[in-house]
Amino acid sequence: MSARRQLKRRGLRIETLESRYVFDASASAAAGLPWFDLNELSYSFAPDGTVMGQQASSLFAELAPTGSTEQWQGEFQRALDDWISALGASAHLVADSGDPFGTFGKTQGDIRFGDIRIGAVPLSNNVMAEAIPHAVITQGSWAGDILLNANADWSNLQQVYSVALHEIGHVLGLDHSDDPASPMYFHGVYATEGPTAGDLAVLKKLYAGVNVEADDIESFEPADYEWNDEGEFPFDANAAIPLQASVSSSARYSANGQLNAADPYLLYRLDPLGEIDDAKFLNIVVSADQFGGLFPVVRIYDSSGDPLPFKTLHYTSGVLVIQASKVEPSETYFVAVSPAATAVIHQSGGFEMLAEYSLVELEPAEVARFELTEELPILEQPFSVNTSRLVHVLLESDGGRHPSAVAAIWATLVDSEDRVIAQLGMYEGDVRSLPLVFLDPGDYRVIVQAGTSDGSQMKTQKLLMYIDEISIDVGPGVINPALDPVLKCGTLGANPNNCTNTPPVVVDAPVTPDPTTLPPSPIYPSIPPFSVPSWHFWPLASYRQNPLNPLDVSGNSIVTPTDALLVINLLNARIVKWDHAYDTNGDGRASPSDALLVINFLNSRAQGEGEGEGEASQTMSMSQSPQSPLSAVDLYFDLEYRKQNRLF
Repeated sequence: MSARRQLKRRGLRIETLESRYVFDASASAAAGLPWFDLNELSYSFAPDGTVMGQQASSLFAELAPTGSTEQWQGEFQRALDDWISALGASAHLVADSGDPFGTFGKTQGDIRFGDIRIGAVPLSNNVMAEAIPHAVITQGSWAGDILLNANADWSNLQQVYSVALHEIGHVLGLDHSDDPASPMYFHGVYATEGPTAGDLAVLKKLYAGVNVEADDIESFEPADYEWNDEGEFPFDANAAIPLQASVSSSARYSANGQLNAADPYLLYRLDPLGEIDDAKFLNIVVSADQFGGLFPVVRIYDSSGDPLPFKTLHYTSGVLVIQASKVEPSETYFVAVSPAATAVIHQSGGFEMLAEYSLVELEPAEVARFELTEELPILEQPFSVNTSRLVHVLLESDGGRHPSAVAAIWATLVDSEDRVIAQLGMYEGDVRSLPLVFLDPGDYRVIVQAGTSDGSQMKTQKLLMYIDEISIDVGPGVINPALDPVLKCGTLGANPNNCTNTPPVVVDAPVTPDPTTLPPSPIYPSIPPFSVPSWHFWPLASYRQNPLNPLDVSGNSIVTPTDALLVINLLNARIVKWDHAYDTNGDGRASPSDALLVINFLNSRAQGEGEGEGEASQTMSMSQSPQSPLSAVDLYFDLEYRKQNRLF
């Protein structure tokens, strides 16, 4: 086993930020981070109708009273320039495809839209806008988005600039300030003229980059790896792909790889960088390069081949975010990327890996610990959202992976009307996230269930749940300086006569159902027997429903056979598309029942009109006559027949 190198420690000295800035989320997994390359930063304006959660963006309609499109868009450009020009950088405007907010994609550099996407949806009355920080757990297209309040009275360009300046500050990594002259003041500043000198000084420090002391760094030679055959390190270290760090606002390693049956894992070697004081943590993000592709697993080893401890911060839809502790940037580390134990279709594919040293330990917000047993295999975790928020839910099975993995655990997020919003599935000993979801004010529950796939008795499952709310508000002060923000009582800037003790998200105690009232089968969608279906690893975001007529999938104001065919084609293609309102039954999914509702409607209309009358008779080319409406079973076999005979 190779000896560790002894290096002279003359590490980085990082100055403390001005005390007037309150970085109260510095230890949160949702804390904002600086962007790695500001010169590549882009922004776009989501066209009206772009799906955002259960809402649709109306940015262009809402800001029309403030001036021409060029004028109000120019206020966003001015706000961006006023911040980042001080860093010698500039952002550029790109076209926006109209894909839903939060759709699967890159954090920076997605060709479909800007890194910062700007839209408008109805929000709470006491906020003008919300920003989604560029944080570790918002890796993907949510990071950096700005949502204006469609319920607000947008009447002039100064309002647009003041709100844009505040929220762009959050997107760049700044938190609220207690300086009333700063545009980052808690509830914004009326008629602000730009960042203060103090604001820009803080921004420059945030983006000053890391100072690395790289004296006496030694590289390993193949002969150093005498521990290759040890059991805890089942890889060929000499075949590791070497990576050197790039240094900017942080110290980052990056790589792109491809896994397949011939190459079931890739091993990377993070070459030593140098001394960085207090950088005791290593954040690693591995993202699949396409929707429905690889579902990755990561393992980390030190230069002696020993595994490093780490915590999982986010894990869903092909994106894995972990943080390793007890690291030294002057040491060598190995990162192994391999597929998870899931469906074969998710065990191959391309990925991007980012590894970045950090000074801060990130902690998801734990809200509950509970147990599921054979006698009581279900539990509900209620919470309420008081202000529209992007919410992250993480579930951890406390214990090692069962050798046979017969115990499956799944969770379903539902609203007050029991509509399914998101789901996750995992095995005993795993950690999984629900997809990031933007939730309107209301009551919600996470229903957690467990069972075994072989019918054997289930041992007690110990679980931990974490819920983080991610959005950052700007209050009404940007519109009317006489209005106070409604802040949490006792916090800096709160008016004691106009404050609240109610946070944006309130988590209640878990609820255990009465075992005598439980039905014999799961209450919410799982898939008997108790197993984890492959789609749990790639949970689909909710499909939208046509609010004017749920059966009108195409949006042409009439219901025709084409509406059913659009759903069927989507199901057979097995891809995600957002070009039509595929969800006819309102469950947030695209399924055969969505096509069946259209078919049954057309059949019933055909029966009323008489055979051969109207467009409805055309539906019969699919299977049956109008006198015999299709059932779900009929539709299933029709779909299978068409797939096998390639009729689509």
